Amino acid sequence: MDSGHLPIPLPIIWAAIGAVIATGAACVPALHAFSLIGALLFVAQGGSAAGDPEAVIGMCLGLTVGFAVANSIPAVLLSAPDDSAALMVSPGQNQLMSGRAYEAVLDTAAGGIGAWLILLCVVAPLAPAVLPAVMTTLAPHAHWILWCIVCFTILSEQPLRRARQETGRAGLGVALRASGIGLFTFTLSALFGIAVSKLMPAGIEDFRHLLPALVGLFVLPHVILHISCNMHPPEQTIPRELTISRREFAHGVSAGAMGGGLAGLMPMVSGGVGGLLSHQIAGNSSDRVLLISQGASKFVYYVGGLLLMYVPGAGSRLPLWMAEGLHLRGSMHDYHIALTSVAVAGAVAFVLLPLATRICLRTISQHGYRRVSCGACLVVLIIVLFVSGPGGIGLMLVGLGIGLIPALFHARQIHCLGFILIPAALRLSGL
Repeated sequence: MDSGHLPIPLPIIWAAIGAVIATGAACVPALHAFSLIGALLFVAQGGSAAGDPEAVIGMCLGLTVGFAVANSIPAVLLSAPDDSAALMVSPGQNQLMSGRAYEAVLDTAAGGIGAWLILLCVVAPLAPAVLPAVMTTLAPHAHWILWCIVCFTILSEQPLRRARQETGRAGLGVALRASGIGLFTFTLSALFGIAVSKLMPAGIEDFRHLLPALVGLFVLPHVILHISCNMHPPEQTIPRELTISRREFAHGVSAGAMGGGLAGLMPMVSGGVGGLLSHQIAGNSSDRVLLISQGASKFVYYVGGLLLMYVPGAGSRLPLWMAEGLHLRGSMHDYHIALTSVAVAGAVAFVLLPLATRICLRTISQHGYRRVSCGACLVVLIIVLFVSGPGGIGLMLVGLGIGLIPALFHARQIHCLGFILIPAALRLSGL
């Protein structure tokens, strides 16, 4: 090791600290891994940590791992997901109303553990030799692959169960209504994304624009509906042990790893696409398998996508502000630091997740579901105002108007991903 490098234990300590911070912060709706990393880089570039890139690597990976593990808590308990966990709302809400929200959160953690082991034991040894060639091969075809994903998102809308039970004009009408609402939502969100990308500097790549829009599209709709309906979940049970069959675990983790891996390799694609693909690969399985697949997908997307930046020769796909702050040098030394940080941060985050879930359940029990949901909305407004200013509130309200459509008419929230997919596909196609 060069004398200028920090000793290995220091980045490990920062990775553990980052995992602790992110595990707690992820319980707050609208907080995002990029928000935490952006705050870290702002401090690091103005302070003593600017000369310690290894410490920044450890902290950034710790924050990302902690967020990827714990952001399932608001998605399940409050139905306030980010885009990567949008498809967790339906099975998570089923478990919540059955008094099994704690199990639902741990099911997603099981998927995350499987993805964590795959990244460290399978992907990490092969990545330096394989990923540069994969990225070189994938780059010229990214545009048509993304258009295929767009078509798949629209065509994958399924009729409601009631439509499948009815025949004749009544069943056809209900089926077309569900599909039409999904297509309408996708079209509106796509137009919203195009408007933001064309009318605002840096467009949807600027996190100050992306955060409020995603908050309106995904985080707030179900929370507001729960407040207006005065929802009262039953008392939640905390089992002593969680039993998952090998088949359920293998099915969920493999589906999530494939979906999250494709989203992580594709430029300008969010974790919601990985969740959609993993959901379809998992098929019409049990709620447990779907939750496991979503946990694996978002972990591979967030952690694998950031880890990819340190693979020598793979190239950086991060936003410019983040890539410059992380001092990406493409060396094996930084890659080993990143892998060690992921291993340590994962161990810390998975240990803390049950405790964080119990604390959140106790908070809901003591203060009431509606009061906690109202508090979550207030926190969301403060975060958006702090990150994006008054203009962000306007973007959030537009996104909320679109996001309420599938929430009110029982279509999939994932159609709101048109906000990201269409501008990204147009840009990759040179349009």
